[in-house]
Amino acid sequence: MATFADRLGDALHAKGWSAQDLVRAVQQGGHRMTKSYLSQLLAGNKDNPNLELLRALAQLLDVSVGWLAGDDVPRERPAAGQGGTDILSGAELAADYVLLSEPSRRSIGHMVRLARRAEARPTPRRPPTPAHQDHIGGGTHPFPFIQVQQLHHLTVETGNLLGQRLHTLRTATATSLGEAAAALALTEQDIIDLERGDRAISEAELGHLLTLYDISSAEQRALICEVARGEHTEAWWLPTYFATTPPWFAPMLAAEADARVIRTYGAESVPPLLQTEAYARAARQAAHYPDRAPEQVEVAVRVVMDRQIEPIERQSAKVWAIIRETALLDMPGDPDVQVEQLNHLIDLAKQDHITLRINGRHGDRYQPRGGSFTILQRLGKANLVYVTGLFEDQLITKPEFVDEYLVAHLRLDLSAEPRERTVELLSSIRRHIASP
Repeated sequence: MATFADRLGDALHAKGWSAQDLVRAVQQGGHRMTKSYLSQLLAGNKDNPNLELLRALAQLLDVSVGWLAGDDVPRERPAAGQGGTDILSGAELAADYVLLSEPSRRSIGHMVRLARRAEARPTPRRPPTPAHQDHIGGGTHPFPFIQVQQLHHLTVETGNLLGQRLHTLRTATATSLGEAAAALALTEQDIIDLERGDRAISEAELGHLLTLYDISSAEQRALICEVARGEHTEAWWLPTYFATTPPWFAPMLAAEADARVIRTYGAESVPPLLQTEAYARAARQAAHYPDRAPEQVEVAVRVVMDRQIEPIERQSAKVWAIIRETALLDMPGDPDVQVEQLNHLIDLAKQDHITLRINGRHGDRYQPRGGSFTILQRLGKANLVYVTGLFEDQLITKPEFVDEYLVAHLRLDLSAEPRERTVELLSSIRRHIASP
């Protein structure tokens, strides 16, 4: 069977477009894609895109989704008005299914069950739904099952982000419609209307619901209220991650997007903004060991890759990274993954907007207490720090604490090897890993 990369290159050539033409068309259609990402897709170095992007590519290139995905189906897109004469491939059906409303999905499920009975096919056994686990070893870090389920199975309605956020918060806290209605002296239908975006919500009502849903962090509450007031409309993270990620995560994404200088320290691993996709996947799999947790892993990898687009690929921020040498000598993944990550770091170290230093393992070295951290310096706003945690990352806002992290990063910079030696050190580690 042909690969996705083969089909994509063939369709692009037949269309007479350059890679930049396709990237521009994809972005104009409201999807996120960079030329670098497309180049890796064409080279076969990236996994196939998600179904929504696959569907957009197929439409722009005038080919069927199934053919582009590598299925043995006709290349041509079904003509409009053919109605019941078409048989959709599995990829096409899945691509359309994720964009349908919940009632439409239920109807499709009902028809599939009827067809299965008519053809005397057995009903497939469903794996048990995992319990909502938050403890270590449960395979849920960094996103609990309910939140992973929301990320994978919700169709984000960009005109109703606040309603969806309230729905996911209520679901995650197992709050019933009746309990939410009682807190506001409303009816259950009023809560349904709020979550559907059919009823406006007052600031007081929003505050009561956030308290009911255990949102106590000032930063988390402030961000949700800002979105309710119509702010952040141009933010890259708003349509994809605001309504469905854990509530502690969106404020970090918002602060990172506002940052003009990002200072980061990787004590145990390569900082996420500098990770390759393969390294990010291996790191998440290691964090879940011995559980496989594929959905949680893929959600985390997708977030890491999306976070890199603005500061790294589009150079929206100056990045000042210091990595502990031992983190590079004990990386997750096989040697190929490790060498690819080192090659990526070497390339990044040569870019003007990135300063990359290695804090060596020999001699007198500054090693701050605690683990990895990132400082976000924003224009016209207070600096923030987020610290990696087992279950959730901690956002630090108190100026006196933020200042201590700034001092720690400056000490690390004094302790680290000179910037001129970064490529040399990375190359030496690469030779060590690549040698038999």
